[in-house]
Amino acid sequence: MTDTTGARELATVYDIHRSATPGFTPGPATLQGSVKPSDASFRFGASGGQFTFNQTAPSGATYYYQVCARNAAGVSGVCPEVAASDVPLASFQASVLLQGRPAPPDPTWSVPLTVTLTLSGQGAPAYSFAPTTDASGAFTLTGIVPGTYDLRVKHSHTLQNRQTVTLAAGANPPTAVGALREGDANNDNYVTLLDFSILVTTFGKCTGTPGYDARADFNGDACVTLLDFSLLATNFGQAGQNKAAAALKPPARTVNLTLH
Repeated sequence: MTDTTGARELATVYDIHRSATPGFTPGPATLQGSVKPSDASFRFGASGGQFTFNQTAPSGATYYYQVCARNAAGVSGVCPEVAASDVPLASFQASVLLQGRPAPPDPTWSVPLTVTLTLSGQGAPAYSFAPTTDASGAFTLTGIVPGTYDLRVKHSHTLQNRQTVTLAAGANPPTAVGALREGDANNDNYVTLLDFSILVTTFGKCTGTPGYDARADFNGDACVTLLDFSLLATNFGQAGQNKAAAALKPPARTVNLTLH
């Protein structure tokens, strides 16, 4: 932690906390030790501070460590968390299907995703990833403690898919996530008139054209056309899989989506 000139250290102490629960709240009961910038183990340079903290923890378990910066003004509001384990970790490859694109492999199948893994019974994700799929829609996740997780996968303009995965140590069988439904231009996990409004505003425009909005380019061809309208219309009124089925109420009357 440095001041705006990057010339000196602002934190006077770094507190190291440990818990067996991810996303824990640090406090006196979780404090394992502290490191000061003046300690021999602390090194500070242009790229920030680094220090080594060695601890022997019970084997066969995973622990979560948070480092909290502190000075006379108080404790930093953000305490980064990392997991440490001597348990063999798991990895797996997953794949998604993308609507409205040519048959894979094709460059339009390479898209950024938001992926989370949440342990059963937990509210906060244990892992968050931002992989980019390959030209066939596949991606690989590594460094995961074995267990049963709620897997959630979303692209910025698709609805989210959700399923349960059980991972063993080592490489696991591939997981098919299924088709990510297009049309969620505003990334709220619903396809509604709000998304249709975004599409209408940029309809008929391509990359480089004033007013082009890539959020409505659902098939990844760099233009907003009837193909994108068709994808939105197909999934209109649907919600992503982390929403309750009753969360999206059916309209009182039929909504006709028409482009002029």
